[in-house]
Formats: sequence, structure tokens, C-alpha cells
Amino acid sequence: MRALQTLAVALCIPCLLAGCGGGDGKADAGVDAGAPPEEYFGLQKGRCFEYTTADIAQNAPDLGVVVEDLDTKQFAVPTYKTAYVIGGVVMYDYLAVDGDAVVLYKREFPGGKSYIYDPPLTRLTKPVFANTTQNASTQVTIRDGTGAVLVKETHKLRVDVFGAADVALPIGKTVSATKLAFQETLEDGTTAAARSEFRTFLPGTGDRLGADGFVKIDFNFSLNEANANVVYKLQKVRDLGDSPTTATPRCGSAP
Repeated sequence: MRALQTLAVALCIPCLLAGCGGGDGKADAGVDAGAPPEEYFGLQKGRCFEYTTADIAQNAPDLGVVVEDLDTKQFAVPTYKTAYVIGGVVMYDYLAVDGDAVVLYKREFPGGKSYIYDPPLTRLTKPVFANTTQNASTQVTIRDGTGAVLVKETHKLRVDVFGAADVALPIGKTVSATKLAFQETLEDGTTAAARSEFRTFLPGTGDRLGADGFVKIDFNFSLNEANANVVYKLQKVRDLGDSPTTATPRCGSAP
């Protein structure tokens, strides 16, 4: 049984519960949980999300995010090998679906540290309601770039879900989405145990070209953990099919 507790909904805004939508190119956050978790959280293989740090779309994206493969070898269940590309791959997340939850088995910074979660760490459970908190905890093994174990410890994850707000995106749409603050700490609940991470989320519907999922990512992908976070905003969604690693251009690369 995964270690997850979802706290009671603090505010159930009627429009959110109804999934109200706006006109004039404006999508709505909604909380419709009808889509399976893979679609709800944008985990379809080959679906490429490209981001820019600018306020308008650029010719060359600053970040690409794509599920490259369904890895069947590393863990007891198949995991979605999700690549974060800035020139080359700067981070991998190995994710799986457990019921209505997306769980993280491993986060790896190629050439740097890797974090192996056992049991897997629950990242998010659908539906994601505004103004709530989700909590999880697990054991983590941290290894250096050579694979040597640095430490084994207990981590807690707190995900604060803020109220929906309009977000103008470089992809050319304004969406009503919810900001998520991921706070991973040691067992004491206060000592930071991972990089700060914020994402802005709009539930997916299964449309492989839809402007949904994580429409903004606020994170430091550098091997230098002391570097400041960078905010990446969705500027394009592409469908690379079943062979995303051989697609041209690669997710996150200039056309």
C-alpha cells in the first residue's frame, strides 16, 4: 500500500468541479478525472512538450519533456522513462501508475546524482483539487555519478495545490491552471532533501496535441544544485509517435 494521504478539500469551487470552460482560446483548469492517469498527467509515450523561458514562442525551445520509452528492466513494474532535454538529456524520471496515482521510482541527473525510491514515491493522485495538500513518504537511496551509495534516508513529500489562476502561455493560449509546490524533506518534515520544484498543471484529456499537462515548470536542471531555478513555459506540443528518440527534430531541439 503506497504511503499517501490526501487531505480534505479546503475549497471546492463550483466552476472547477463542473469543469467550466472559457471562450476566446481560454481553457479551464477543471478537475475532470475521467481520463486515465497516463492521459490526465500527460504520460503518453511520444508526446513531446516543448518550453521556452521567454513570454512568446521561440524557434528553438529551451526545454523538451517526453516519455521516451516504457522501461521494463529496472523495476518490478514497467516505468515511463521521461526525459528532460536541454541540448542533451539533463534529467530522467522513471514513473509508473498505481491506481489513480503517479509514482516515482527513480530520478536521475546523468553525470550527477540519482535518487531511487523504495517503495516508489507518490508524486500526485488524481483528481488534483485546488487548495488542497497531498502527502507521501518513502525510503530513498542516493547515489553519486559513479553509482556509489551516498546515503539512505527517509524522505517526505508535501505537494501544495494552489487555487486556479489564468496563465498566458507562449503556445498562444490562456489557461486556468493550478500551481503545485513540491517540497521534499527529510523525515523531520523541515530539512530540505531535494531541489525546490514548482509546476503549473492543467489536467489532460487524451488530446495528444492539447495544451495541457504541466504547462509551466519551475526547476533547476543543472548539475550544480546551488543554481537558481528557471521558469519554463509551454510553447508547443508535438506527437512523435512510437519512436520519440529517433524523431526529427528531437523533442527539445530546434527545427
